[in-house]
Amino acid sequence: MPNALAGQTILLAEDEPLIALNLEMVLEEEGATVIAVTHIGRTDHVDPGKISGAILDVQLADGEVYDLADRLYAEGVPIVFHSGHAERTDLLTRYPGARALTKAADEDLLVKELTHAC
Repeated sequence: MPNALAGQTILLAEDEPLIALNLEMVLEEEGATVIAVTHIGRTDHVDPGKISGAILDVQLADGEVYDLADRLYAEGVPIVFHSGHAERTDLLTRYPGARALTKAADEDLLVKELTHAC
C-alpha cells in the first residue's frame, strides 16, 4: 500500500519516543505530513481544519487527550486511538466511527485503519 496517505496531514499524539519516531517514519513513508506532539499542552495550536486524520495515544505525559479528541471529532477529523490505557468500547461509544487499537499495534494495521478512516 505505497503512499496510501499521500497528501494527508496526520496528527500523531504519542509520548513514548521510540513509538512516536517509528510511527512518524512509517506515516512519512506512506506520503503523509506528520504533526507530532508529545504533550497535551502543545496541542492548543493544532487547527483541526488542517488535519486529515489523527493517531492518538489516550494518555500523554501531561494528561489525557479527550479535549483534543473532542475538538477533532467535532470537526469530522478521523481518529485512530492507539493506547493501552483506555477501554476500546468506551472510546468507540464516545467517538462513533473512530477506530481503536491496543498499543503497540502493528504499523501496517495502523496505516490500514488510518487510511480507511481518512
